[in-house]
Amino acid sequence: MKMRYLQVVMATLMALPAGSALAAGNVNVLEGLYAGGSFGRAEADDLCEVSIGKCEDNDNAWKLFAGYQFTPNWALEGAYVDLGSFSDRAGDLLTIKTQADALSLAIVGVAPYSDQFAVFAKAGAFRWDLDVRQDSVLFPQNSTAMNDDGISLQLGIGAKLDFTPNLGMRAEWEWYQDVGDRDVTGKQDVNMLSLGLFASF
Repeated sequence: MKMRYLQVVMATLMALPAGSALAAGNVNVLEGLYAGGSFGRAEADDLCEVSIGKCEDNDNAWKLFAGYQFTPNWALEGAYVDLGSFSDRAGDLLTIKTQADALSLAIVGVAPYSDQFAVFAKAGAFRWDLDVRQDSVLFPQNSTAMNDDGISLQLGIGAKLDFTPNLGMRAEWEWYQDVGDRDVTGKQDVNMLSLGLFASF
């Protein structure tokens, strides 16, 4: 499944410039700085397949992003992402809560199909930070807290619509690979769907 995600995004990135040239011709696309924020939902893959009881594998998520559009087809983008929290509960005896956030940097390939509409794909890396807390009702002295961080692969695809030359909206799906350490906090891939606004400068 991971290779399938990678193949889809990389194929999209390679096809974007050619596709935009065929479909749009000489489209007037703004270049320069842009910044914005998005809100959506994040889901941890396969978390509930190993659940010890009541499992919640999705949560609200949000991010702040900024980038620089070098050409009509290529940009560099960084972001802070709050991936929300996930929990697993065995009745009232044990609760495991996981909270994750990330800093990411990605190359973005853009295909403008009109003066206002474009699709894009991204590939990059992100530094994740994961906090895991285990609380026991019967044995509170055994409650533990763990933290781990690392660097993994990020992929994404999306579309954007410009309302004005300086304001637009975008929707995207992003895939964050291997959040966590299998031996320390547990490891999951996280998918995020979001909708946001951005401003160009």
